[in-house]
Amino acid sequence: MMKRTYPLFALFPAPFFYFYAEYWSIGWGVYPIYLIPLALLYAALCAYFAKYQKVWQMLLWHLGGLGVTLLCAHFFLPDDPKYFAPIGQTLMLTYSWLLFFIMALFGKHVVHYYEQNIQRKS
Repeated sequence: MMKRTYPLFALFPAPFFYFYAEYWSIGWGVYPIYLIPLALLYAALCAYFAKYQKVWQMLLWHLGGLGVTLLCAHFFLPDDPKYFAPIGQTLMLTYSWLLFFIMALFGKHVVHYYEQNIQRKS
């Protein structure tokens, strides 16, 4: 079950939805404070479901997710140079994707450590 659920989380375009919600909320004059907890929840769920995946499999699934993210951004995010000022839309989404991947990888190793060392001692 977990091996089949992980690709759905990895292919989910989380960086796109993060910037989509942030861009339109700021346009309405409200900062979306719910985005950080949702991003951490997404990374935690990715990490939990990735505990049986190898790192290279994680990377391949997340690269697919990066492709979906960039594709969705091309069609649904406006090309606003002021919003993505210093580095541009593509690099900002790729950087955010990298952060999500690193959080999932770190969480996977924390879950693995917990199962190997702490859970056996209890």
